[in-house]
Amino acid sequence: MTDCRDSTLDLNPNYDANGLITAVATHATTGELLMLAHMNADALAKTLDTGEAWFWSRSRQRLWKKGESSGHVLRVVEARIDCDQDALWLKVDPAGPACHTGEPSCFFRRIEGGKLVRGEMRAGGEAMVQATLRRQGILVTKVKKRSFGRGGKVTEKDITLFTRQLATMMKAGVPLLQAFDIVGKGAGNRAVSKLLGDIRLE
Repeated sequence: MTDCRDSTLDLNPNYDANGLITAVATHATTGELLMLAHMNADALAKTLDTGEAWFWSRSRQRLWKKGESSGHVLRVVEARIDCDQDALWLKVDPAGPACHTGEPSCFFRRIEGGKLVRGEMRAGGEAMVQATLRRQGILVTKVKKRSFGRGGKVTEKDITLFTRQLATMMKAGVPLLQAFDIVGKGAGNRAVSKLLGDIRLE
């Protein structure tokens, strides 16, 4: 019987001998590769039904929802499957660091000369911070050049510098709200912090 998975529009995952399929998750806003895990049929069904990523733990031999203990769930924006239907690609909106170590991505180290080197957060990290801020009810784009205090201005440059500092702290594993508090107390950041904290999504 001919396998037509590569031409059909029917979802028919090609699970391996253990009933699993590989799944990778990337940040829907920045494209950053976040994590790799495995799904069985139940995990895939729960993911598609709930809109949040579920996986199968090979070590614990049970279903697990990403973020079930940390709260760092992955909201699925789009799910794709490859031509052979043996690998899944989830585009997700993460509620926090994707890695259990506190790193934004599980792929935070690169291989150099046979050793592991901590990688730098790419420019997309700032977009990740802004996406996270929006989830907290703060809209960065609305504060650009808005008046603050006694005729002062919070400029686009101020916002950019602020989010870069947040990205650096989040890369180090500091939770968003804690990083927001620390950065907000820095020299020149108090006005930005207050204004960001005052503006809510409409």
